[in-house]
Amino acid sequence: MITLTLIAVTVIAIMLTKITGFAAAALILIYARMTGRFSLRDSILLLALIALPLAVLEISTGLLSAYTRNVFELFSMNEGSILSRLAFIGAMQFDILAALFAIWIMALLLDRENILGAIYANGSLAARIRNAISLPSVRFSVLLIASLAFELQNTGSQEYVFLWPAMVAFLREAWRQSRRLNLVMMLAIAFATIPVAVYIFHRAARNANASIRYVPLDAGEIGRLDAVSTRQSFALRAQVIGEHYAQNREAYEKLSRNGESPSIDISVEPDFQFLWLMQARDAITALRKLEKDRNRPVESMLVMDFADPITRAMGKPTPRLVQIGRDPDRTIRWIDAAAREEIAKTEILLAPACPPLPIRDRLLEKFQLVLDQRTKVPLTPCWDIYIKKPGAS
Repeated sequence: MITLTLIAVTVIAIMLTKITGFAAAALILIYARMTGRFSLRDSILLLALIALPLAVLEISTGLLSAYTRNVFELFSMNEGSILSRLAFIGAMQFDILAALFAIWIMALLLDRENILGAIYANGSLAARIRNAISLPSVRFSVLLIASLAFELQNTGSQEYVFLWPAMVAFLREAWRQSRRLNLVMMLAIAFATIPVAVYIFHRAARNANASIRYVPLDAGEIGRLDAVSTRQSFALRAQVIGEHYAQNREAYEKLSRNGESPSIDISVEPDFQFLWLMQARDAITALRKLEKDRNRPVESMLVMDFADPITRAMGKPTPRLVQIGRDPDRTIRWIDAAAREEIAKTEILLAPACPPLPIRDRLLEKFQLVLDQRTKVPLTPCWDIYIKKPGAS
């Protein structure tokens, strides 16, 4: 019962946070049931432990149905990129995937007689199928498919580590036998695991050593994110480059209109990420000053960017029916009439402007019908706000 409860809690958590993780978990659980690792009674109980909390959540909030609709909408927006994502995964993780596919091929070769024997053995069809799919090669195949499904959303986020238990089983079998193919299998497993382990330990040790010299953001305005720290060189560069962007907005706006960013990988650069948090801190400081000058709080806000620590830090409500993680290419297809009506009730819309980026421009285009009904006002050198025009409801 404890095991089933832990599985149910894990599945619910994965489902509500990472849908490709849920797809991988569901595939593994279905496989476990097909191979008899769960009895029918345990399967029904597990299904109830998963379904009942989700049913309560749906009845009380409607969250599950809304979440499901959003998932299907996101899938329809990204279905054309699945093959390109797989190609990207293959290119980015070629060394690990090559070793994993070598392991898979060798596992099938080692199990070929057992697979044929299970299929043509005496007994019922269900028993023969169960015996065939219970073999190590088939188990590894299922886990490999689950891993690839998981990787479709965030490439490089799990390094296929949940394949390691299956590879340990292969190692135990290879250790008991002296067949040449088993020795090659052990070599392939080493290529699939040792580089990952070394990389993880190396990065952990390096970061632990370097973090001693890190400087904190020291920005209580953004709540717990003020615990973020970085190298002093990144912090200094963020300060300098932020002022540079603010002083040269027109030049970077022209660059953005031509479809280019200051750097091709700007969103993953540590100094840019640190700069973004500094700018979020500045926006919160300016908004609080605005509230003090007007002698009344801002009632509601919407930040038109992918990430938004601002409304959470200030405890402000945001409009319903607007996707979070606002990506014009992957999450927001359009702003429909219902969403525009909700946004129209929002007092202030915020847009980051340092530096102007093509992806930010495309996101603002999605909100254009809403922005046309508002007046653009500078909040800080790197933030603009859109307020309702006089007389607008």
